[in-house]
Amino acid sequence: GASATVNITPASDLATNLALASADTSALTAADVEAASSQVLGLIQTITGADLSGQDLNDIAIPDVSDSADAAAASESSLALAAFSAAIIANQGDGETVGDVIARVNASLSADADGNLAASGTELSSLTNSVVTALTTVSAQVTAGGGDSSAVDAAVDNAEAIEEVYETIGDEDVSVPPVPEPGSTAPADQTKAFISTFSNVVSSALATTGAAGAGGDGQSATELFATELDAVAALNSGPATAASGALQDAGNAAVADLTEDDTVTIDNESVSFSLTKAGTVFSIADASSTQTSADGTVVVISATTGTSDGAGVFSLEGVTMVTTTPGAAQGDDPVTTQTFTAGTLNGAVVDGNTVTTFVGTVNGTSATTSFGLNIVYTDTVAAGSDTYTATISFASATADDLSLRLSGTVGEDISNYSVTAGGDTIAFTATPTAVGTGTVVFSDGTVLMTLSLESGSVVADQAGNIAVLTVAGVETGTVSANGTVTYSDGSIQSLPAGIF
Repeated sequence: GASATVNITPASDLATNLALASADTSALTAADVEAASSQVLGLIQTITGADLSGQDLNDIAIPDVSDSADAAAASESSLALAAFSAAIIANQGDGETVGDVIARVNASLSADADGNLAASGTELSSLTNSVVTALTTVSAQVTAGGGDSSAVDAAVDNAEAIEEVYETIGDEDVSVPPVPEPGSTAPADQTKAFISTFSNVVSSALATTGAAGAGGDGQSATELFATELDAVAALNSGPATAASGALQDAGNAAVADLTEDDTVTIDNESVSFSLTKAGTVFSIADASSTQTSADGTVVVISATTGTSDGAGVFSLEGVTMVTTTPGAAQGDDPVTTQTFTAGTLNGAVVDGNTVTTFVGTVNGTSATTSFGLNIVYTDTVAAGSDTYTATISFASATADDLSLRLSGTVGEDISNYSVTAGGDTIAFTATPTAVGTGTVVFSDGTVLMTLSLESGSVVADQAGNIAVLTVAGVETGTVSANGTVTYSDGSIQSLPAGIF
């Protein structure tokens, strides 16, 4: 004669699948159901920052967010769960039903041996983006109903930060812990695991690249890879983009003029090459393009051979790009700041956008800074929104392979990047408000470590802390200027001195 009220939502459907997977071929137990509920609530809490500890997924009532009065009267946990449910609709792709999306999301999430939810950063980024969309709508409904939307607005901010972290982590796996029980030290434990991962990744980076200084002395967080990042930045600098564009434009113009099988030679102040047409194939040889910026930076791109099918994109082999800058004082010899060698420059047209891939080796100003590079540029139809994704591979001095992944918009500050050492990945998100000023967030997908920068230096608060650690919006620790981590349970730990 017992009865129970169960709120059926996409979240409860996900929990059902997780519970059944946990039971496997055995009978389903209460422990399976409770664990699955905690895992789903942990995902929602991590994304939204809403405190869902001590709650049962089935007990949280779902408001009708299309009714502004109902939305305004709902609790923070109810609105968080409603937004997660609405996100399923926001995540629909072309031709997908709601059921298709639920099945896809369910299939993308699984429980690992430690009881955490596991999925790729890409999958979680897509889901979190849809939660942001849903939360924004929920906030407007709460306001329209005369309610206080501040908690929902805070959830939007939290979700946007987490989305950037997941996007930066990309195809690497992310573990999302279950929601902690009331009074549990789980968030502090999660933070300790993050610091351990952060320490391992940074230590590997220091050992491999020799770069240091994420903290003071006028160094920002990106200075962990100062030379490497400077070299990569030169690849998408103004003169580099202009040189590549000039070569591409001149090649396309020559293709258009070469109507019959023949060879033509182009040699002017900025571009030179020979172009041969044989049937439907255009072959380019001894290509060179030179561009100089207003500050005197010179970029020279050369390629030994290349081909095009006449569709407006060349694929080049034997590519070299050399960047030189003026000397520090007037009359000094120019300084070679970067050399890209042994490369290929492959182009394609995807959905009307030109996608170009650089693959090769970059040498910085020091003989010890040589590393592999793979950059994908997407020249979109909308002017000014060209994007890139770069992966740098380092010859590691440790047992771990080390790589750095960057993404952003050409010509703008690098805002998203992640470092992977072995199986550990730490994401970095920089949000500049001015040159050398803004916020930098480090994360493993659950824990956020936030630093503030001013004029290129990390700013300490009144207590002398340069970073705050949080899990789902709750402070779990601080980092002092000397690298000492103090956790919310009173325990302490030191980060490698080389970071600071």
